[in-house]
Amino acid sequence: MTSIIANLESALSEIPSSSIKVSITSEMVGQLARALRLKLYLAQMTESGLTQVQHCAANYVPSTVEGKLGKSVRPCHSRHACLLCTPQEFAREGGNMSTLLRNWEGQGLLILLTLNLPFSEAMDLGARYDGLRRCWEALMGDSRIQNMRVKNGIKYFRVLEERLIGGSWFPHFHVVLLIQGVESNDANLLAYSMPLRTLWAEKGRKLGFSATNSSVQDARLYVSGSHNRLANYLTENGRVGLNLDLDNYELEKGSFTPFELFQIYVATGDADAKNHWDDFEFFSSGKHRFTYSVKARQDLKSEQSRKSLLRQNKNFRRPLKYTEN
Repeated sequence: MTSIIANLESALSEIPSSSIKVSITSEMVGQLARALRLKLYLAQMTESGLTQVQHCAANYVPSTVEGKLGKSVRPCHSRHACLLCTPQEFAREGGNMSTLLRNWEGQGLLILLTLNLPFSEAMDLGARYDGLRRCWEALMGDSRIQNMRVKNGIKYFRVLEERLIGGSWFPHFHVVLLIQGVESNDANLLAYSMPLRTLWAEKGRKLGFSATNSSVQDARLYVSGSHNRLANYLTENGRVGLNLDLDNYELEKGSFTPFELFQIYVATGDADAKNHWDDFEFFSSGKHRFTYSVKARQDLKSEQSRKSLLRQNKNFRRPLKYTEN
Protein backbone atom coordinates (compact mmCIF):
# COMPACT_ATOMS: atom_id res chain seq x y z
CA MET A 1 0.00 0.00 0.00
CA THR A 2 2.80 2.40 0.92
CA SER A 3 4.62 1.82 -2.37
CA ILE A 4 1.44 2.42 -4.37
CA ILE A 5 0.86 5.74 -2.63
CA ALA A 6 4.49 6.74 -3.16
CA ASN A 7 4.26 5.96 -6.88
CA LEU A 8 1.10 7.99 -7.21
CA GLU A 9 2.59 10.96 -5.38
CA SER A 10 5.62 10.81 -7.67
CA ALA A 11 3.44 10.59 -10.77
CA LEU A 12 1.22 13.47 -9.72
CA SER A 13 4.23 15.67 -9.10
CA GLU A 14 4.92 15.53 -12.83
CA ILE A 15 1.70 17.41 -13.62
CA PRO A 16 2.45 21.11 -14.23
CA SER A 17 -0.18 22.78 -12.07
CA SER A 18 0.77 25.04 -9.21
CA SER A 19 -2.81 25.20 -7.99
CA ILE A 20 -3.03 21.48 -7.22
CA LYS A 21 -1.93 20.46 -3.74
CA VAL A 22 -2.58 16.85 -2.88
CA SER A 23 -2.07 14.94 0.34
CA ILE A 24 -2.64 11.24 -0.31
CA THR A 25 -3.63 8.96 2.56
CA SER A 26 -4.50 5.28 2.63
CA GLU A 27 -8.20 6.17 2.80
CA MET A 28 -7.99 7.71 -0.68
CA VAL A 29 -6.65 4.62 -2.43
CA GLY A 30 -10.12 3.36 -3.31
CA GLN A 31 -10.91 6.70 -4.93
CA LEU A 32 -7.65 6.50 -6.91
CA ALA A 33 -8.15 2.95 -8.16
CA ARG A 34 -9.00 4.02 -11.70
CA ALA A 35 -5.85 6.13 -11.87
CA LEU A 36 -3.42 3.41 -10.78
CA ARG A 37 -2.62 2.34 -14.32
CA LEU A 38 -1.08 5.75 -14.92
CA LYS A 39 1.69 5.35 -12.37
CA LEU A 40 3.99 3.76 -14.97
CA TYR A 41 3.12 6.12 -17.79
CA LEU A 42 3.21 9.52 -16.16
CA ALA A 43 6.82 9.18 -15.03
CA GLN A 44 7.98 9.28 -18.66
CA MET A 45 5.11 11.26 -20.08
CA THR A 46 7.18 14.37 -20.82
CA GLU A 47 9.98 12.44 -22.50
CA SER A 48 7.64 10.39 -24.69
CA GLY A 49 5.99 13.41 -26.27
CA LEU A 50 2.67 11.57 -26.39
CA THR A 51 0.28 14.48 -26.65
CA GLN A 52 -2.92 12.55 -26.10
CA VAL A 53 -1.55 10.95 -22.95
CA GLN A 54 -0.39 14.33 -21.68
CA HIS A 55 -3.73 15.97 -22.37
CA CYS A 56 -5.98 13.50 -20.61
CA ALA A 57 -3.61 12.57 -17.78
CA ALA A 58 -3.17 16.21 -16.78
CA ASN A 59 -6.94 16.57 -16.44
CA TYR A 60 -7.96 13.10 -15.30
CA VAL A 61 -5.64 12.46 -12.38
CA PRO A 62 -6.02 15.75 -10.48
CA SER A 63 -9.79 15.67 -10.76
CA THR A 64 -9.80 12.06 -9.54
CA VAL A 65 -7.69 12.96 -6.53
CA GLU A 66 -9.90 15.92 -5.71
CA GLY A 67 -13.00 13.77 -5.88
CA LYS A 68 -14.42 15.61 -8.89
CA LEU A 69 -14.33 12.80 -11.43
CA GLY A 70 -16.83 13.57 -14.17
CA LYS A 71 -16.99 17.29 -13.41
CA SER A 72 -13.67 18.82 -14.40
CA VAL A 73 -12.37 16.09 -16.72
CA ARG A 74 -11.96 17.13 -20.35
CA PRO A 75 -11.27 13.83 -22.15
CA CYS A 76 -10.06 13.64 -25.74
CA HIS A 77 -12.33 10.66 -26.58
CA SER A 78 -9.60 9.20 -28.79
CA ARG A 79 -10.34 5.77 -30.23
CA HIS A 80 -6.69 5.18 -31.05
CA ALA A 81 -3.84 6.12 -28.74
CA CYS A 82 -5.08 7.53 -25.41
CA LEU A 83 -4.43 5.27 -22.45
CA LEU A 84 -7.45 6.68 -20.65
CA CYS A 85 -10.06 7.36 -23.31
CA THR A 86 -9.39 4.60 -25.82
CA PRO A 87 -10.24 1.66 -23.49
CA GLN A 88 -13.49 3.41 -22.56
CA GLU A 89 -14.37 4.06 -26.19
CA PHE A 90 -13.64 0.44 -27.09
CA ALA A 91 -15.78 -0.78 -24.18
CA ARG A 92 -18.67 1.40 -25.33
CA GLU A 93 -18.43 0.16 -28.92
CA GLY A 94 -18.10 -3.41 -27.68
CA GLY A 95 -21.44 -2.96 -25.95
CA ASN A 96 -22.95 -1.70 -29.20
CA MET A 97 -21.64 -4.76 -31.04
CA SER A 98 -23.03 -7.12 -28.39
CA THR A 99 -26.42 -5.41 -28.74
CA LEU A 100 -26.43 -5.86 -32.51
CA LEU A 101 -25.32 -9.49 -32.33
CA ARG A 102 -28.03 -10.28 -29.79
CA ASN A 103 -30.69 -8.66 -31.99
CA TRP A 104 -29.38 -10.20 -35.21
CA GLU A 105 -29.21 -13.79 -33.99
CA GLY A 106 -31.80 -15.84 -35.79
CA GLN A 107 -32.37 -13.24 -38.52
CA GLY A 108 -30.00 -14.81 -41.02
CA LEU A 109 -26.40 -15.82 -41.68
CA LEU A 110 -23.63 -14.19 -39.63
CA ILE A 111 -20.16 -14.06 -41.22
CA LEU A 112 -16.90 -12.76 -39.77
CA LEU A 113 -14.42 -11.61 -42.44
CA THR A 114 -10.83 -10.52 -41.85
CA LEU A 115 -9.57 -8.43 -44.77
CA ASN A 116 -5.83 -7.84 -45.27
CA LEU A 117 -3.56 -6.53 -47.98
CA PRO A 118 0.03 -7.64 -48.83
CA PHE A 119 1.84 -4.40 -48.02
CA SER A 120 5.37 -3.86 -49.27
CA GLU A 121 8.08 -3.14 -46.73
CA ALA A 122 8.63 0.32 -48.26
CA MET A 123 5.09 1.47 -47.36
CA ASP A 124 4.72 3.43 -44.15
CA LEU A 125 1.68 3.01 -41.93
CA GLY A 126 -0.10 5.97 -43.51
CA ALA A 127 0.16 4.44 -46.98
CA ARG A 128 -1.06 1.12 -45.62
CA TYR A 129 -4.12 2.75 -44.07
CA ASP A 130 -4.80 4.46 -47.38
CA GLY A 131 -4.50 1.23 -49.39
CA LEU A 132 -6.86 -0.55 -47.04
CA ARG A 133 -9.41 2.29 -47.23
CA ARG A 134 -9.30 2.48 -51.03
CA CYS A 135 -9.76 -1.27 -51.39
CA TRP A 136 -12.78 -1.19 -49.05
CA GLU A 137 -14.36 1.69 -50.97
CA ALA A 138 -13.84 -0.15 -54.26
CA LEU A 139 -15.38 -3.30 -52.78
CA MET A 140 -18.49 -1.57 -51.42
CA GLY A 141 -18.92 0.44 -54.63
CA ASP A 142 -18.97 -2.65 -56.83
CA SER A 143 -22.35 -3.26 -58.49
CA ARG A 144 -22.32 -6.91 -57.43
CA ILE A 145 -22.04 -5.92 -53.77
CA GLN A 146 -24.69 -3.24 -54.22
CA ASN A 147 -27.08 -5.79 -55.74
CA MET A 148 -26.36 -8.24 -52.93
CA ARG A 149 -27.07 -5.58 -50.31
CA VAL A 150 -30.41 -4.71 -51.93
CA LYS A 151 -31.45 -8.31 -52.55
CA ASN A 152 -30.45 -9.76 -49.19
CA GLY A 153 -30.69 -6.73 -46.91
CA ILE A 154 -27.10 -6.99 -45.71
CA LYS A 155 -26.15 -5.25 -42.46
CA TYR A 156 -22.60 -4.99 -41.18
CA PHE A 157 -20.18 -3.37 -38.79
CA ARG A 158 -16.45 -3.00 -39.35
CA VAL A 159 -13.49 -2.65 -37.00
CA LEU A 160 -10.05 -1.31 -37.96
CA GLU A 161 -7.25 -3.12 -36.13
CA GLU A 162 -3.45 -2.94 -36.24
CA ARG A 163 -0.75 -5.41 -35.24
CA LEU A 164 3.00 -5.03 -35.29
CA ILE A 165 4.17 -8.29 -36.88
CA GLY A 166 7.80 -8.94 -37.65
CA GLY A 167 8.66 -5.31 -36.98
CA SER A 168 6.08 -3.88 -39.43
CA TRP A 169 2.55 -2.55 -38.96
CA PHE A 170 -0.25 -4.57 -40.53
CA PRO A 171 -3.61 -2.80 -40.38
CA HIS A 172 -6.63 -4.88 -41.34
CA PHE A 173 -10.42 -4.93 -41.15
CA HIS A 174 -12.66 -7.23 -39.18
CA VAL A 175 -16.14 -7.19 -40.72
CA VAL A 176 -19.24 -8.86 -39.27
CA LEU A 177 -22.03 -9.23 -41.83
CA LEU A 178 -25.63 -10.27 -41.35
CA ILE A 179 -27.20 -11.62 -44.54
CA GLN A 180 -30.87 -11.49 -43.72
CA GLY A 181 -33.26 -14.30 -44.57
CA VAL A 182 -30.49 -16.78 -45.35
CA GLU A 183 -30.37 -19.98 -43.33
CA SER A 184 -27.34 -20.19 -41.09
CA ASN A 185 -25.43 -23.30 -42.18
CA ASP A 186 -22.01 -24.31 -43.51
CA ALA A 187 -23.11 -24.44 -47.16
CA ASN A 188 -24.43 -20.88 -47.11
CA LEU A 189 -21.38 -19.67 -45.21
CA LEU A 190 -19.18 -20.86 -48.08
CA ALA A 191 -21.58 -19.72 -50.80
CA TYR A 192 -21.80 -16.14 -49.55
CA SER A 193 -18.28 -15.61 -48.20
CA MET A 194 -16.30 -16.81 -51.22
CA PRO A 195 -17.65 -14.14 -53.62
CA LEU A 196 -16.77 -11.47 -51.07
CA ARG A 197 -13.23 -12.78 -50.70
CA THR A 198 -12.84 -13.06 -54.48
CA LEU A 199 -14.02 -9.47 -54.99
CA TRP A 200 -11.65 -8.22 -52.27
CA ALA A 201 -8.73 -9.90 -54.06
CA GLU A 202 -9.87 -8.47 -57.40
CA LYS A 203 -10.06 -4.91 -56.05
CA GLY A 204 -6.68 -5.31 -54.37
CA ARG A 205 -5.02 -6.36 -57.62
CA LYS A 206 -6.51 -3.37 -59.45
CA LEU A 207 -4.96 -1.11 -56.83
CA GLY A 208 -1.53 -2.61 -57.47
CA PHE A 209 -1.32 -5.31 -54.81
CA SER A 210 -0.01 -8.52 -56.35
CA ALA A 211 -2.12 -10.69 -54.07
CA THR A 212 -4.58 -10.17 -51.25
CA ASN A 213 -5.15 -12.01 -48.03
CA SER A 214 -8.51 -12.58 -46.43
CA SER A 215 -10.01 -15.12 -44.09
CA VAL A 216 -13.57 -16.04 -43.21
CA GLN A 217 -14.94 -17.44 -39.99
CA ASP A 218 -18.35 -18.59 -38.87
CA ALA A 219 -19.49 -15.87 -36.47
CA ARG A 220 -21.81 -18.44 -34.86
CA LEU A 221 -18.74 -19.97 -33.19
CA TYR A 222 -18.28 -16.74 -31.25
CA VAL A 223 -21.91 -15.77 -30.73
CA SER A 224 -23.15 -19.15 -29.50
CA GLY A 225 -23.75 -18.95 -25.77
CA SER A 226 -22.47 -15.39 -25.37
CA HIS A 227 -22.89 -12.33 -27.53
CA ASN A 228 -20.01 -10.68 -25.70
CA ARG A 229 -17.46 -13.22 -26.91
CA LEU A 230 -17.17 -11.88 -30.46
CA ALA A 231 -17.36 -8.27 -29.25
CA ASN A 232 -14.47 -8.94 -26.85
CA TYR A 233 -12.41 -10.42 -29.68
CA LEU A 234 -13.04 -7.37 -31.89
CA THR A 235 -12.10 -4.89 -29.15
CA GLU A 236 -8.95 -6.63 -27.91
CA ASN A 237 -6.71 -3.80 -29.13
CA GLY A 238 -8.41 -1.36 -26.79
CA ARG A 239 -7.22 -3.02 -23.62
CA VAL A 240 -4.38 -1.63 -21.54
CA GLY A 241 -2.17 -3.74 -19.32
CA LEU A 242 -2.12 -7.05 -21.19
CA ASN A 243 0.28 -9.59 -19.72
CA LEU A 244 3.68 -9.51 -21.39
CA ASP A 245 6.92 -11.33 -20.78
CA LEU A 246 9.13 -8.24 -20.78
CA ASP A 247 12.27 -10.33 -20.42
CA ASN A 248 11.76 -12.38 -23.58
CA TYR A 249 9.93 -10.21 -26.12
CA GLU A 250 11.27 -9.72 -29.67
CA LEU A 251 9.82 -6.89 -31.73
CA GLU A 252 11.16 -8.38 -34.96
CA LYS A 253 9.49 -11.75 -34.41
CA GLY A 254 6.43 -11.34 -32.21
CA SER A 255 2.95 -9.89 -32.71
CA PHE A 256 2.00 -6.85 -30.64
CA THR A 257 -0.94 -4.52 -30.19
CA PRO A 258 -0.24 -0.77 -30.02
CA PHE A 259 -0.76 -0.61 -26.25
CA GLU A 260 1.56 -3.57 -25.76
CA LEU A 261 4.26 -1.60 -27.58
CA PHE A 262 3.73 1.36 -25.31
CA GLN A 263 3.90 -0.89 -22.26
CA ILE A 264 7.22 -2.29 -23.54
CA TYR A 265 8.61 1.19 -24.06
CA VAL A 266 7.63 2.44 -20.61
CA ALA A 267 8.91 -0.66 -18.85
CA THR A 268 12.17 -1.12 -20.78
CA GLY A 269 12.92 2.14 -22.61
CA ASP A 270 13.11 0.23 -25.91
CA ALA A 271 13.65 2.93 -28.57
CA ASP A 272 12.28 0.77 -31.40
CA ALA A 273 9.04 0.22 -29.48
CA LYS A 274 8.71 3.98 -29.02
CA ASN A 275 9.34 4.64 -32.73
CA HIS A 276 6.64 2.15 -33.73
CA TRP A 277 4.25 3.71 -31.21
CA ASP A 278 5.00 7.20 -32.50
CA ASP A 279 4.14 6.05 -36.04
CA PHE A 280 0.90 4.54 -34.83
CA GLU A 281 -0.14 7.61 -32.84
CA PHE A 282 0.62 9.95 -35.74
CA PHE A 283 -0.93 7.98 -38.61
CA SER A 284 -3.96 6.60 -36.74
CA SER A 285 -5.27 10.07 -35.87
CA GLY A 286 -8.58 10.74 -37.60
CA LYS A 287 -9.08 7.18 -38.86
CA HIS A 288 -12.49 5.49 -38.64
CA ARG A 289 -12.00 2.85 -35.98
CA PHE A 290 -15.60 1.59 -35.89
CA THR A 291 -17.95 1.77 -38.87
CA TYR A 292 -21.60 0.68 -39.04
CA SER A 293 -23.81 0.28 -42.09
CA VAL A 294 -26.89 2.51 -42.25
CA LYS A 295 -29.20 -0.37 -41.31
CA ALA A 296 -26.95 -1.44 -38.45
CA ARG A 297 -26.92 2.12 -37.13
CA GLN A 298 -30.70 2.21 -37.36
CA ASP A 299 -30.91 -1.01 -35.34
CA LEU A 300 -28.68 0.53 -32.67
CA LYS A 301 -30.79 3.68 -32.44
CA SER A 302 -33.99 1.63 -32.17
CA GLU A 303 -32.53 -0.46 -29.36
CA GLN A 304 -31.25 2.61 -27.53
CA SER A 305 -34.68 4.24 -27.82
CA ARG A 306 -36.33 1.09 -26.49
CA LYS A 307 -34.01 0.95 -23.50
CA SER A 308 -34.52 4.65 -22.82
CA LEU A 309 -38.30 4.16 -22.84
CA LEU A 310 -38.00 1.21 -20.48
CA ARG A 311 -35.92 3.29 -18.06
CA GLN A 312 -38.47 6.09 -18.17
CA ASN A 313 -41.32 3.67 -17.48
CA LYS A 314 -39.38 2.10 -14.65
CA ASN A 315 -38.74 5.46 -13.03
CA PHE A 316 -42.29 6.70 -13.58
CA ARG A 317 -44.36 6.67 -10.41
CA ARG A 318 -48.09 6.66 -10.61
CA PRO A 319 -49.83 9.26 -8.45
CA LEU A 320 -51.61 8.02 -5.34
CA LYS A 321 -55.32 7.59 -5.79
CA TYR A 322 -57.57 9.59 -3.47
CA THR A 323 -60.42 7.56 -2.01
CA GLU A 324 -63.22 9.13 -0.02
CA ASN A 325 -64.14 7.38 3.18
